[in-house]
Amino acid sequence: MEKGKSTDAWVPKILRIGRRGVRAKIWTFLFVNRPNWFTAQEIAGYLGMPLSTVQVAIKDVCALSPRIDNEDIKKLGKGRPEKRYRFT
Repeated sequence: MEKGKSTDAWVPKILRIGRRGVRAKIWTFLFVNRPNWFTAQEIAGYLGMPLSTVQVAIKDVCALSPRIDNEDIKKLGKGRPEKRYRFT
């Protein structure tokens, strides 16, 4: 496994139930899968949520929780770098 690269994640069944509590679900997902890094797209896939929902919620989670780290992943060519997140 490449350093910092997420290949497999554990998703407790409770995180897939219901549509409310998106921020708490994201925080819990990162907590139980620490110290692995995940992009917003990977988090959306694991939790079965729309990407746009995760992108908005992860912004709030990072602002409220100082234990969530984020870093940019550089892309080839032009474009905005993608972010990835983890619980420290």
